[in-house]
Amino acid sequence: MDDSLETYLGDCYSVNWMEDVDNLGTTQTLKAQYKKVKRETTTSHVEQYGDLSLDSEELEMFMGSKNSGPAGYSEPQPVPQARSDAVPSGDVPISILTHKIFKTPNEWEKREYEQKLLQELQLRESVRQTVKTIVESVVEPEAVDGILHKPASPVDFDCLEAVVDRFSSACFPIGKVDYALRHVYALVNLCEAGIPSDKIMQSINSAC
Repeated sequence: MDDSLETYLGDCYSVNWMEDVDNLGTTQTLKAQYKKVKRETTTSHVEQYGDLSLDSEELEMFMGSKNSGPAGYSEPQPVPQARSDAVPSGDVPISILTHKIFKTPNEWEKREYEQKLLQELQLRESVRQTVKTIVESVVEPEAVDGILHKPASPVDFDCLEAVVDRFSSACFPIGKVDYALRHVYALVNLCEAGIPSDKIMQSINSAC
């Protein structure tokens, strides 16, 4: 958190990646960098994509040599410790508002930030309850917990596209409400459980 700007200047993955290049240069392999940055990034899920046969190539194959730039080469620095102020990306709005509430000496501003924080928390609770209602109306009670909590692995994209579009238009616009986007996995799980998209969309219409 930058106190003067009152916001976060980067996500942990991006910062870890840039610091890794600064500290270790571009002679390490893609695989070595991936493993190191993945180990250091604890607030998101670092994954590999694309042609994994390239992971034995060195970074300079794609980025050029580090000491070829005008700034010149610098000796590797100690690896930074885990950041104590890192928060999951979905919780950034809450963290920023909480920071402003405790920092401002102005009582009027404090009340304004507190109201915004309350609205954000209420919105999140509304999203959670809405998704839960949708799920409970289309699956058996014993299946609800798994749908709401297991990782999503989409395969039926026709179903997913239809139900997400309906959820976004009828309930919460996922392009504007980030917290709603974080619950799309439950809709994925419904599709992958074999629930017909028409039945899911009917449930969405009823819940919203």
